[in-house]
Amino acid sequence: MRKSPWATELTVLAAAVLVGCSSGNTDSGAAPQPGDAPPTSESSAEVAEGLADSSESVESTEPLSSPETPTTPNATDWTFDLPGVLTFESAVAHVHGAVLRNRRLLVATHDGLTSVDVVTGATESVGASRDDLMAFAQNPTGALFASGHAGPGSPFGEPMGLIRSDDAGRAWSEISLGGEADFHSLAADGTAIAGWATTGALLWSEDEGESWLPGPVTTVYSVALFKEQLWLAIPDVGLAVWNRDANAIEPVGDASVLLATADDGSAMWRVDPDGSVHRTLEGRNWQQAGSVGAAEAIAASRNSAFVITATGVQRLHVGG
Repeated sequence: MRKSPWATELTVLAAAVLVGCSSGNTDSGAAPQPGDAPPTSESSAEVAEGLADSSESVESTEPLSSPETPTTPNATDWTFDLPGVLTFESAVAHVHGAVLRNRRLLVATHDGLTSVDVVTGATESVGASRDDLMAFAQNPTGALFASGHAGPGSPFGEPMGLIRSDDAGRAWSEISLGGEADFHSLAADGTAIAGWATTGALLWSEDEGESWLPGPVTTVYSVALFKEQLWLAIPDVGLAVWNRDANAIEPVGDASVLLATADDGSAMWRVDPDGSVHRTLEGRNWQQAGSVGAAEAIAASRNSAFVITATGVQRLHVGG
């Protein structure tokens, strides 16, 4: 696996203050599956300035059930229309994150990993683990990363640190920080991983979680990697980017509590405190796709966002 083009430039990252875990916590980030982002000639400061200057929000007129075509192996094969609202066939407890994979949603919960059919809503437990997965992410190769609290019979420490699965969540192995870090949000792009941990740090790894670099303190709801930038949803601040040149967190003016990168890396989605859901293709102009109720997690493709609630999934669609 090759490194992200910006991974080697990083030496230090933003860090987070301790936030406790609760069974109903909804502050975990959506598990993104970003692709290898194209290089950009703009600095982080220029990107942040452009974002702050743009407030365009366009209500989509596209139907909620339009087919779309993926461009990556892990993307869902959209060869059929999908329902706009999906009710879980059986209850899914305490959702903390989700990713798209092969026509299904993989949902990280209080009781392990659950697979959800995006057409029927049928649910199925994945593997034998019943660990409380507080954070969840997928990289472009299909590797899954998670963190949280050890469940009954778990081989992992408490907290679990960073764990990894290379077989779609059926089996997991410890990578690092077992007994030390409880991540509540993770993002992966190539060999780069960013994670917000309740130990008080937003941590950065350039080697798929084998080693970590900490940075200054902030509080973070959700993290995402998009267009060679680390994006943060911060309480009382909103959406922000990390300026690696100045080693500073730079607000961009949009309220946000959940972030997700499209499974092919071509778009980023955000859920705002009022439930409105927005998409950007370049990090500046945002298009509103609609609104949802209390969101627990979000997974996305380029044109569709799957917002998970306690009872089901709402799919929002925009064209382009």
